[in-house]
Amino acid sequence: MVADSAGWALALRIQRNARRSAEPRDADHTVAEWTETRLWRGIPAADRAFVLDAALFDGLEPELVDEVRGEANSARRIAAMGALAGLVSGALAIRPHPLVREYCETRRFVEYPERYRAVHRGIALALARRGRAV
Repeated sequence: MVADSAGWALALRIQRNARRSAEPRDADHTVAEWTETRLWRGIPAADRAFVLDAALFDGLEPELVDEVRGEANSARRIAAMGALAGLVSGALAIRPHPLVREYCETRRFVEYPERYRAVHRGIALALARRGRAV
């Protein structure tokens, strides 16, 4: 768990809450519970699909996200989501917290595997067009 925390307060809070719980829980369950009750509450339903897709990127390079999703203004959209404050880091390539990213990837795959594969395919094609390693 410490390796996944990257020094972020979120991981420490999740770990503390898991220890205080009367019933034993693993970190994945605690992250899922936190995300369902705290993160999604602060993100409108229309933006949840965006967050689930964005978590599939290694870094949220706005131009790449825009290209793959066929939309514009990803950087502004990310910045406008106050619920993501403290859960993303970086200036040029925004990175979601590893625990949140893993949760979102799993949820996207379980709920909508076709979309999961389509976004990954789009990322690979966009990176190949840029001459970057896939």
